[in-house]
Order: sequence, then structure tokens, then C-alpha cells
Amino acid sequence: MRTLSLKAALLSLTALLLTLSCSPMLMLDLNQKGEMDIRLDAETMRSALPGLDSELSYYIIEATHTEGDFLELVSLSTSVHLTELRPGEWTLRVLACNSDDEVLAEGTGTLLVEPGGNSSLTIVLYDVTGSGTLGLSLVWNDDLMAEPRLLLDMTTLDGVPVPVSYNVETGMATGETTGLSAGFYKLAVTLLDGESVVAGTVEIVLIRNETVTSVDLDLSQINKKGTEIKLAATDFTISWDSDDLSVDLYRIYYREHGSFNWVLLGSTDSGADLEYSIGNSMLAYGIYDFAVSSVSGAEESELHSSMDDTAVPATGWYINWESP
Repeated sequence: MRTLSLKAALLSLTALLLTLSCSPMLMLDLNQKGEMDIRLDAETMRSALPGLDSELSYYIIEATHTEGDFLELVSLSTSVHLTELRPGEWTLRVLACNSDDEVLAEGTGTLLVEPGGNSSLTIVLYDVTGSGTLGLSLVWNDDLMAEPRLLLDMTTLDGVPVPVSYNVETGMATGETTGLSAGFYKLAVTLLDGESVVAGTVEIVLIRNETVTSVDLDLSQINKKGTEIKLAATDFTISWDSDDLSVDLYRIYYREHGSFNWVLLGSTDSGADLEYSIGNSMLAYGIYDFAVSSVSGAEESELHSSMDDTAVPATGWYINWESP
């Protein structure tokens, strides 16, 4: 019995020595660096969007180890190989950007790096997540409209309506809408004069996480509705201003309201009063815009019309001419 006990003790001692002799080899393995291959998959992203550069130009890759190590790099390729990495678990975050430095998509993943090994991971990129803020600043010229009115309509790209907060003052609208889910939206801006649309645009807006996306629009260039002047008479007179002493004569033009091409109606020399009388014998009753040009020698100026911003009133005007 004593002999058996001694052998058991010897066996235990041998196992202990064997374990101790292997320990330095195990520590050496843990100190070896590892590598990783990362492939980025952007196939789940939406297709190209109007008004936005949706082509991915580069990728920002952030890698964080559980022990606090941090790496950040920029890649132009969807395939990335990293070396000299500390073994253990790494968490990766990828931001996909376009040429305007807008983050269009992001993806995350976790990878275990083995000592002396080469691990691989595919990170799928999805449209941006989180929430952000939309800031609005719109301006226009109230003097060019009789009844200015603004309409804003924002939806997701799937057509789901999204409320927008804004305040309208004279010639401008401002506001902020917070808590919007990050992603793409369609913002339709319509400026009306009464019931007539005079300006508008549709913008594709990208909301990013914890970021204020500003939309600044100048709506001063409008297709004016104009002020209707009703006349029930056989004739009427239009007038204009000019202080150019080199003018030889003025030409008067007309067009049907809402049409494009001007038609020469007549002319008057510069020595006369700056006005022109129009009767039913020279023009049929109807709805018309009018314009005047000046002629000096062989040179004719641009037309100055009743719908110009310099007309009085500045809203522009047109004649609705009827028989008395």
C-alpha cells in the first residue's frame, strides 16, 4: 500500500512538472499578434436618390478591443486587411460616406482575433440609424405676391407623412423639428399666391444621428401670379417711366396672359408722353400682359413687362379686358 501511494505521488509530481513546463509555451502564444480581413457589403442600401450624391466614396472604420485598444482608419476599398492586432474580441463600426462627406450608411460587427491567426468578418452596411434634427430657413419676397402662402410637406421615402415644425413671418419661415429618425426624407416646399403656385422645390434630406441638418432655401425667384385689373371699356391707356434722353422711340408689346411669346402692338416716339392708348379697334377683348422696349438707333432694349418686379404694383399686373 505504501509503494502504491508513493507511485501515485510520483505521478502527481510528474504531471505538475509537465504542466509547469508547458506554461511558458502557452504565454508565448497569447503574446502573438493576430490579423483580420474585413469585407464591407453595401448591397442593402437604397439606390441612387435625386438631389443627393449617393455613391459611396470612402469608409471610416473604427475598431475597439475589450481591453480598450482603439484603431481608426479610412479606406477607399470594401476589402480591408489589418495586421498586428491584439488577440481577443474586437468590435467594429463602419461609416460609409459620399464625396460630400455625408454619412450615408453604417454597420457594426464583432470579431475574435486568435493569436497568430487570421480572422475574417463581413459587415453589412445599412442606412444610417439614430435620430437628428431638421433646421429650416426659407425666404421670399412678400411684395411680389398679393396673398403669399407657404406649404411644407415631408415624408419618408416610403411616403409616410412626417410633421414639420415651422413659423411663418413676413417673407420668411424658420423652425426646427427634433427627434427625426436618421435616414432619408423627401421635403416638398410650395409657395403660393392665393391658390396659384408661384415657386416650389423638392429636396432629398438626409437626417444624421445627433446632427442638425439645415435646409436653407431662397424662393425669391417666382413665377408671379400678378394682380388682375378688370376693365369694361372700349379703350384704356398704359404708361411707363424713363429718364433716358437717347431713346428714339418706344415699342409696345402684348401677349395673352399665361403665354410666352410677345407680339408687337405699336410704337410711339420719345417726344410724346410716356403712355400708349389701346382701343378695341386694334386689339380684341381678352386677358393680356403688356411690355415696353426702348429703341436707340439700331439697338432695342430688353422688354420691361407688366409682370416684372419693377412694375407697379410689384406683384405685377395683367388686364382682364371686357366689352362695356
